[in-house]
Amino acid sequence: MENAVASRTIGSKCVQWYSCIVSRDIEHAVELKVEIDKLIEGKELDKNTLTYYQLVNYRHDLLMEDIQKRLSIPESEIKEEKQSDVLLRYMYYFFTGQDEFYKGNYKSAIRLYQLASKLIENVECNLERAEFYHRMGVAYYRLNQYGIALNYIEESKMIFLEDKEGQEKVLNCELIIACIHSEVSDYEKANALFDTAISESSKFPVTKALLLRAKGLNFIRQDKLEEAEQVMKQALEIKEHQESYVGYKTKSDLANIKLRLGRQDRGIDLLEEAERYANENDNKEFVAKNLITRNLYVEFNEEKLQEALEILERNEHYFEVFEVAEEIAKYYESINDYKKCSYYLKLSLKMHIKQNELGE
Repeated sequence: MENAVASRTIGSKCVQWYSCIVSRDIEHAVELKVEIDKLIEGKELDKNTLTYYQLVNYRHDLLMEDIQKRLSIPESEIKEEKQSDVLLRYMYYFFTGQDEFYKGNYKSAIRLYQLASKLIENVECNLERAEFYHRMGVAYYRLNQYGIALNYIEESKMIFLEDKEGQEKVLNCELIIACIHSEVSDYEKANALFDTAISESSKFPVTKALLLRAKGLNFIRQDKLEEAEQVMKQALEIKEHQESYVGYKTKSDLANIKLRLGRQDRGIDLLEEAERYANENDNKEFVAKNLITRNLYVEFNEEKLQEALEILERNEHYFEVFEVAEEIAKYYESINDYKKCSYYLKLSLKMHIKQNELGE
């Protein structure tokens, strides 16, 4: 009887906790986690409550950017739940998709999101629906399916605009829209969107850093490395960004910029930081891009460059292969090796075409 009461109490608290996570109320989410963890001590919870706690706890880890944690609930266990427990199954597929996304497995993430989408009609919270559409949009964006991505992002943005606390989420939608403009070479439009969003982001340091980083990538695509260096440094001056998952990607980008500008010492230090983090978190895209920076600008090794490109292509990061192949071509052009330059330009063109093909 005591355990049954505890399960109901903890289940109710988990609902409050998850609500704080969805609305990004970090302070109250942390407080509730501490409270719930104390309530759980010494209690034997029923299966549903325990599963719900594990799912919400994992989502909390993602909120806190603790992406080294992994969701350890087997799918078979979720499938055994009663048909009425559709919310648990929705959360499982949605959160497992996010786990795959953070590992750089974007296609796998989309497959899991699609399973979640079949259950989303059971989600009553509009903000949770908007969060789901946003995550779907970002995953399709990472696979260069810009039209599908925009549809999801716009749907998400419309819901967030109706929420008085939704300003930061709206800015995150604007971030993806600007990134898409940048990746289709509409640099001027992208820069204008970044500037507008940055000017509205002063209350949201995490999002401001993401916007600054994305603006830096927009400059890199235009070979404006000095300008890119400045905004990447501004992003890393924001303490909430410095040790985050994306913050280490910013360090990797800044390392690449500094090494291309001939600023070896600080560039190598930043690269080593990024390499350690990428290897610890087993993100294939991140690992591959660090390999390219190291073997192009620190200790040249064409075999390692090919290995990194193969990792990216095997995991369908076609836009990334397109960009880095172009970067490698410029390197060979700078040393007058036009045969190799031509090879990598052709590879870049091939990936530019391939990225517009809809994945299976």
